[in-house]
This record gives sequence, structure tokens and C-alpha cells, in this order.
Amino acid sequence: MKLLVVTQVVDMNHPILGFFWSWLNRFSHTFEKVTVICLEKGSSADSISGNIEVLSLGKEDGVSRAEYLKRFWKYIWEKRGQYDCVFVHMNTEYVLLGGLLWRWWGKKIILWYMHGTVTAKLRIAVWLSNVTLTATRKSCRVKSKKVHVVGHGIDIEYFLPRPRATSEILRLITVGRISPVKDYETVIRALGRLKQTDFKFVYTIVGAPATANDRTYAERLAALIEECKLTVGGDIVFAGPVRHSEVKDHLYRADLFIHTSRTGSLDKVALEAMATALPVLSSNEASQEVFDEHTDELYFSEGADEELAKKILIFSKKNEKDRYLLGFKLQNIVLKNHSLPHLVNEIQKTCAA
Repeated sequence: MKLLVVTQVVDMNHPILGFFWSWLNRFSHTFEKVTVICLEKGSSADSISGNIEVLSLGKEDGVSRAEYLKRFWKYIWEKRGQYDCVFVHMNTEYVLLGGLLWRWWGKKIILWYMHGTVTAKLRIAVWLSNVTLTATRKSCRVKSKKVHVVGHGIDIEYFLPRPRATSEILRLITVGRISPVKDYETVIRALGRLKQTDFKFVYTIVGAPATANDRTYAERLAALIEECKLTVGGDIVFAGPVRHSEVKDHLYRADLFIHTSRTGSLDKVALEAMATALPVLSSNEASQEVFDEHTDELYFSEGADEELAKKILIFSKKNEKDRYLLGFKLQNIVLKNHSLPHLVNEIQKTCAA
């Protein structure tokens, strides 16, 4: 079985999409041939597995959108005899652009989609695809028999569990772009409440603004930090963006992961944290499905800074053993429902059906 993959970026060092490198490596062990069409490729793409061919639409070279389209149709036509099945990662546009041709040529189309928003483009892409895969029920909200829940695809061989020694200072962490949708305000306000009680903590934010709107948001956060009488470099540490391969080291140095993203779909990094046995507090509605029996302990209402502060305080009183037992239970959730091997097996079965 031969697979065509269409994705945004092939770059193991990319701070957001670097995880997809491990997906491609897993594909290479499962499929006879893997052809990848990406919008952009990094220099690391040249070192990828031998049965994977990477074709870029040229964003790294600054080509025009018209050239993107020309290359896309050129690649899917020229390589049409070298793939049996198409896996489109996240971008519904590619299903709209190539879907009718792929269906005409008898290629099975698998769309991977992860976002709480339902658009007209998504509905059409689901209709054109043979199967749409997603991580949780709330991660793709189109009502269709084509939508299958298969978990997040976490690389459990890389994000391994590790116990953390307790310390007097609670080490909190969030990994993600500094953007309004991530709702860092709720965390900062919660920490402002805890600061008033002389609670000892350090909160590390791994990530950076990506757009002009994000940078304006970062300025608002700076003002809020000052308003809450918190200190940058002391109470709150901005670690900046890091390679995906470096995220694990930051997770190993933390006691508790805070997740306040308002996308309606649980961020992959929250599951990566759980895979390392790092407990997670989340206000994302999709986390309730993931947490299952631990929801009351780990879920808090969106924007509820007082509730978050209370849950952080409750967690801080757990001893080292209880923290690890909680982390171990969360790791088992990832192993059971969200592992990369499980996801790739589902893709393979869909292609072969």
C-alpha cells in the first residue's frame, strides 16, 4: 500500500508542527511508499527516511500562491501512479482542490481534522473524503458517519513517563503560542490570587507570538502581569519558542501543566504532557472527554481564575507519590486512547478497506 500525505510543514525543528516528523517516520514503517506534499519544508527534510519523498509547494522560497496551486496539481498528477490512498493533515483546502480528481482516480481520501469550529469548507471536505479522522468527539463537530474518533497520535516512544521530585516552589508550565485563543489571562489572574497568599510558584510559558495581533496580545499580558503584582523572570518565565524535540525537557522540569486554550479541541501538547506522567489542569471543554473519571479534579470552567487558583492549591498539597499516581493514570489514558501506533493502524486499515 502506497500513501500520499498532504501537510503544512515537514521540519523536525518546527516549534509547532515538528511532531509530524514522528508521524511520517511511523508511516514509513507501515507503507511501502510515502509521498509527501507540503507547503513548506525545512533543511531537516533532506534526512528523512528512504522510502519517503518530500515535495514542497515552495513557501520556504517565497513563491506566489498561484505557484502553490500549479505545483500542487502538478504533483498529484505526476505521482498519481505512486499512491493508493491520500491522507490530508488538517488543511481542508487540499481536499477541496484535489478531492474530485482523487475520487475520479479511485484514490481513498482520509482527512485529519482537529478544531472545534465548523465551516462550510470543512463540511464539503468531509463530504468529499472517504473518512475523516479526529482525536475526540468535540474535535470535529460535523455530524457524519464518516467522522471517526481515533485519538491524538502521541509518540509514546518519545514522550516517556518520568517521576518528578517535589520542591517548595510549585513549577507550572504551559506550552503554546502566545495568542488570544490560548487565554493566558485566566492563568495570570489565578496566579495573582495565589501571590496574595504568599504561595510559592514559578510559571513557565514556552512559546511566542506569531502575528501582529499576537504581539499586541503579549503587550496586554505584560500589563496584566504588572496589575496582578507578578514579576517577569521571577513568578512568570517566558521561555520563548523551542523545537518540538526540546518540549519534553521542559515538561520533565514541571510539576503541573496548565491548559486554557479556547479552540474547543484539546491541544496535542497537553496529551504529550500526560504521556510523560505530568498532571494537567484544563478548561478546554474537550478535556472532559479525555480526563474521564478525573474530570472533577482536573477540569475547571473557562475563564474561571478563582476556580483555577483553588485547583492549583489543592494539587500543591499532594505528596510526591500521589502526584506520580495521578500522572501515571493520565499516562495510561494516552497509551490506551491516543497513541501514534493506534492512529497509524487506523489509517492503514482505512486505506486497505
